[in-house]
Amino acid sequence: MPGILDELNILFNEGAVFHGMDLGTYSSIWAYKRKDSSPKTVDYAGSNRGGIPSLFWLSPNGKEYVADEVKINNGIIEDPLGVCSSVKMKLSDSSIKLHDKSYLPSEILKKIIERVIKVSEKDLQREFVDLNCDGLVVGVPALFTAAEKGTILSALESVTNSKKIRLVPEPILAAISSNYYSSNHDKPTLVYDLGAGTFDVCVLIPNNNINLKNPFPYTVAKADGLRIAGDIFDEKMVELLISKLEKSPGTLNVNNLKDKNHADRRLLRDTAREIKETLSTQDALTKPIMDSGSGAGKVHIERSEYEREIQAELRQTVDLSYKVLMDSNLGSKPDINIVLVGGSSNIPLVMKMIVEKFNWISRDCITQKFPEKAVALGAAIFAEMPNFVDNTPVPFSYAVDTFVTSLDKHALDVIVPRGAKLPSTVKAVYSPRRENQTALFFEIYELYPSEEKEYYDLNEGNKTQYSFKHDFGKEVPKSTSVELTATLTSDGVLEITTNDFGASDKSIQKHRIEFKY
Repeated sequence: MPGILDELNILFNEGAVFHGMDLGTYSSIWAYKRKDSSPKTVDYAGSNRGGIPSLFWLSPNGKEYVADEVKINNGIIEDPLGVCSSVKMKLSDSSIKLHDKSYLPSEILKKIIERVIKVSEKDLQREFVDLNCDGLVVGVPALFTAAEKGTILSALESVTNSKKIRLVPEPILAAISSNYYSSNHDKPTLVYDLGAGTFDVCVLIPNNNINLKNPFPYTVAKADGLRIAGDIFDEKMVELLISKLEKSPGTLNVNNLKDKNHADRRLLRDTAREIKETLSTQDALTKPIMDSGSGAGKVHIERSEYEREIQAELRQTVDLSYKVLMDSNLGSKPDINIVLVGGSSNIPLVMKMIVEKFNWISRDCITQKFPEKAVALGAAIFAEMPNFVDNTPVPFSYAVDTFVTSLDKHALDVIVPRGAKLPSTVKAVYSPRRENQTALFFEIYELYPSEEKEYYDLNEGNKTQYSFKHDFGKEVPKSTSVELTATLTSDGVLEITTNDFGASDKSIQKHRIEFKY
């Protein structure tokens, strides 16, 4: 009689190839996995870290360059004001202006995705691998809003013409990658993911009962995050460089470097990023600084100087990691593994702080393997797994706009609590605000509450693009009750059922909102 793993294997075609992508803030990496083989990342020629830059350039003559084309044609050096970087962290902006032209963030994102796929496909052909985006898994920050995830998903679906793409929180994919290469699966794992745009942390519990309904090697105990990471650290480096150049500017115009809208400042930021990466492996370096004209200077900088500048921000990430572990109810000093991933985790002070904060854990249990590639590799591994269960905790509370009679004002009522495990079901009862209403209208908000309370003010939430109504089809009295049942399913679909128990001809009405976890 076949075992459970045999049953899982029959779900896949022999010889299939599974694909994953890390759509990164700084650069993107494509990974693939043949059945019964280890995952690999695409080897992009000319990239020291194995990725395609997340850049877009509108040159002064109106020509567009995307991703690796920007660096090949020296766009950042020749025309910094025409370059858009880190577009993934700008998805909530109304527009991005480059020279005299405005772009929607989604437009630039699509162009970058198209380029990543084109370059990846070219390199995959050398390995005799067909790129198939059906079933593609893409990593996203754990605290991205539904709107941000929706923008990414829409862009991916538009470019690939696929409706079978899954977005998975980046620390989950990083943990899958780490577990794949480790023989130690019998302990909980804390994933510390310090990337280029966000910080995410999660605690995973080993799953010793793998089955068709829960085929993953762990379940998620707790997850959290901060909007703090590489961009902030880059800016700290920029300020440190400026302070040094003020004392010894060479032929540089330091006032231009201080102006955040000046091209020289943009150029200095790119140099600061290179210095930051170099100091991950060196104690000090001397670096020439160029501006967009003929100015030049030179700085000497030591790693310890930079680490002092970012110490407070790193402390926040480590303290939050400790809190998440304590909130996981594993005890005061649990025996765990810690996995460091994300490009910014290369900063040596990160490892030092982690070792000090979690001082009861053996140094051998704190690992850092493929920090830049872990998400992409994990995505390819995840793509091979059956799509039954995703029990990632909900990163936000989801609420509806309702009128609270006792408060005599509109307020937000939580229908799916933050931290709930998927699937999650909650019920609530609502009534019309006035006599003779013909419908009840609901709008979905996202909350990131700092405390538990019954209702939240409207300005405490982020309004999403999702709304629905319960239509009575006739005027009803103010005393009419409507029961709302909200279920966030295991595949990330918010299903809402409203029931007025016979007050209308169609008393039960169903609404479906795809948040795409």
